[in-house]
Amino acid sequence: MKRTQSAFALLVAILASFGAIAIVSAPVNGWIQSQPALAEWISTATYGTALLFFFLVYGALQSRQAKKQLQQETSLLQFSNPRFRPIDSAGGLGLILLILLLPAIRAGGLSLARIAIAAIAVLAYLGLLRFSRKNLAISCTRHHILILGFDVRIMIPDPNGHLAYANPTGLLAYDRIQGYRLSDTQATLYLRNESDPPVLIPVAGETAKQLEGILAMHRIPRWYPETV
Repeated sequence: MKRTQSAFALLVAILASFGAIAIVSAPVNGWIQSQPALAEWISTATYGTALLFFFLVYGALQSRQAKKQLQQETSLLQFSNPRFRPIDSAGGLGLILLILLLPAIRAGGLSLARIAIAAIAVLAYLGLLRFSRKNLAISCTRHHILILGFDVRIMIPDPNGHLAYANPTGLLAYDRIQGYRLSDTQATLYLRNESDPPVLIPVAGETAKQLEGILAMHRIPRWYPETV
């Protein structure tokens, strides 16, 4: 279910990006012809803008299924601002570098235009990641953990056709959780599929006890030590 939802979000975002490029291609080509000295700046900026549009569409669609599920269930416990890890930015940053810089590297050199626009795109993506972290919420219901909100973390496929990294946002059934660790500041939920990153939930005090009770109800073991 989760991977189907992510694949749907990815497909729609790709199609929307190509559609955006098709819409602006005529005025952009006219601009390039009238300003040939700025051709590389204009074309690179167009691709950079399309990439950011892709991230916006993809991020908005990530929790579509979870939002529908929340309407059918009662939330028992809610958390805001789940924590991110450094690897969470790898897919998006890799996509920016792949599209904006790799063609120039293969052609034999990087221009100032490509470097500058790639740097702007990286900063914009990191800003979207920051917004994602502040926007996301986690809702624990009787049957699922729902990770809701705008999320621009990108899936990373591996050479075998599996996922080296999977965005955790969406619908998470309790039977997908293999175990958890609980510290003074956060709960770390480890999923059964090794390619799925752990879910990091900021907890403290009474909310930690409530989460522990919900996980115990579903017979999810607590792992020790509390940090690894």
